[in-house]
Amino acid sequence: EAPTRLCYCSTALRTRAPQPGGSRIPYQIGVELFGHAGMESDAEVISLLLDTLALAEVPQVTLDLGHVGIYRALVKAGGLSERDEAALSDIYLRKARHELDQMLAELSLTAEQRDALAALPWLAGDIDVLARAREMLAGFNSEVVAAIDELEALASYIRTAYPQVRLHLDLGELRGYHYHTGCLFAAYSGDGSEPIAKGGRYDHIGEVFGRARPATGFSADLKLLAAHQPLQASSAILARGDLRDAPFVAAVKQLRERGERVVLSLPGAQNDVQALQCDRQLVEQDGSWQVISL
Repeated sequence: EAPTRLCYCSTALRTRAPQPGGSRIPYQIGVELFGHAGMESDAEVISLLLDTLALAEVPQVTLDLGHVGIYRALVKAGGLSERDEAALSDIYLRKARHELDQMLAELSLTAEQRDALAALPWLAGDIDVLARAREMLAGFNSEVVAAIDELEALASYIRTAYPQVRLHLDLGELRGYHYHTGCLFAAYSGDGSEPIAKGGRYDHIGEVFGRARPATGFSADLKLLAAHQPLQASSAILARGDLRDAPFVAAVKQLRERGERVVLSLPGAQNDVQALQCDRQLVEQDGSWQVISL
């Protein structure tokens, strides 16, 4: 079955706003790619994300890149119960070092497993952090190695294709842990603490309906993207004429079809050209309607 590529633009309803004062009903855009499990489809989706941010003129983009497969493999190797796994992932999200040390000391783990789970939340930085991860996690199963290999391939691709993007790897990032199954990523602008777009791999989609397909994608809040657009002074044409005059109506229509903003001068209304942002006007000259400067 061939991969399926989808895009969407619609409102979404959230239980809680992502930040204080934020909206629970964002206008969301995004893409999804179903039917391919390799890093190549993750790279395609990340490319679409970064290209979208470039078109939206979002400045100083930082891409945070992680992989939940590493954590899942370490938890599996340690034989953690679902309850302990959930508690540990919560500690990871909060980066609570003291709680982490305390919990790991209470679990039945080998020294190697304990050291790996203790270090993972702080394995973060540029692409060189992957070498440290390989050295530290070399004794674990092939799933850990495969996840690190995927991260390295993605990071190398992004660094080559988008050298202007600051790349930050975080091997202990577990945002959306119960939903995502592989790589996950989030894009930030400047020193912003909230992501303007985020996504990742979610291969269990459709499993409850008996038809699981590998999938990857991203979503972004259209209003947040629009907020990065520079304000541009718009100009318009003030049209003074009689709507019963067919040539006048035709001239207005032609201007609008060309992409011009035409403001009709309404009888009895105050037509302040500055308030209306009009720098030109449509007037009749020598038997035809012409646009002239105000």
